[in-house]
Amino acid sequence: MNKKAKVNKEKKMKILGVAGEYNAVSWYRIMNPVWRYGGDLTFKVGVDAEGQYDERQVFKSPGLKEAIKEHGEAFFKAYDLVIVKYVATKRDAQSIINWKRLAPDTKLYMDVDDNVFEIPEGNTAGEKWDEEAQSIYAYLCRVVDGITCSTKPLADYFKMLNKNVYVVPNMVNSERWKYPRVKDNDQVVIGWTYSTTHTPDVPVLGNTFKRLREKYGDKIRIEATGEVVDTIPVKGCPFHLLPKWMREHNWDISIGALATNEFNRGKSNIKWLEATMNESVFVGSRVYPYVSTIKHGETGFLASTEDEWFDILSKLIEDKELRQSVAKKAKEVVLRDYDIKNHNPLSILEAGILED
Repeated sequence: MNKKAKVNKEKKMKILGVAGEYNAVSWYRIMNPVWRYGGDLTFKVGVDAEGQYDERQVFKSPGLKEAIKEHGEAFFKAYDLVIVKYVATKRDAQSIINWKRLAPDTKLYMDVDDNVFEIPEGNTAGEKWDEEAQSIYAYLCRVVDGITCSTKPLADYFKMLNKNVYVVPNMVNSERWKYPRVKDNDQVVIGWTYSTTHTPDVPVLGNTFKRLREKYGDKIRIEATGEVVDTIPVKGCPFHLLPKWMREHNWDISIGALATNEFNRGKSNIKWLEATMNESVFVGSRVYPYVSTIKHGETGFLASTEDEWFDILSKLIEDKELRQSVAKKAKEVVLRDYDIKNHNPLSILEAGILED
């Protein structure tokens, strides 16, 4: 906000987070920060890392329309702020418009996780974000009282649609990452949490995997959660089981390959955060989400060309001590700067909500 607001330091916002499905986006963007702030949540399925319902879950409605029907108009008027996950359908858009009419004095913010207006060709997210969905999204960005997002490039872009845009960084919850690392692998395992939305990013690696397999043979194992050439496909898992899944797969090295484009500039450093909590050393592309947080050679590694990818991965394959020392340093940084137990990211919104 442009104007300075006086905030009552003794008062906290009363927040409702509308997360929808329990997945990675809902967790990092809505559930984790709203829980940390002490707010309420409404979502379809709420389970912790063990698959049990979390006692802090107070409502189970899947979205605004159902929550309005279930709890009534007065329910929403009780909140200072409602934060909703991004929407792409007419049905969800109408729910937001209806909610605005029911509780005009409550601030409504929408969270933005990706730059859906800059999806590169070949990225399967483009199938969801067609012209109609983008039009709905742009309209809602203008209608809501404010926008939260995970990175500065996203904030800079979406300020064209709404003047009240706040960066609420993604954070881990160290309580979820409680599984001990299993014994050392017989092979050095390299892993990539890949999906078809990363199809345009595969060429960044060139023939890196092929060259590594030719050089090291059975000394290494290269896995990916999807069909990537020269890798061994492994089945992924529901998000709430991710910490346990990553421990069981026991990757020594995790990678995050991204092409240089506007869409990827809006990405966050989630893969680095998760790999680090799993005590895997991380190698990422030399693009915004990683160059802004990783200190090359200290808390991870950055690569631009095929030769750089090959050389860095070769060095890490051959040097166990280097892998472990960089992973250890990275975890110290993540626990200090990105563990939500030590931060309250939604407090940045107070000046715009709690005005005297």
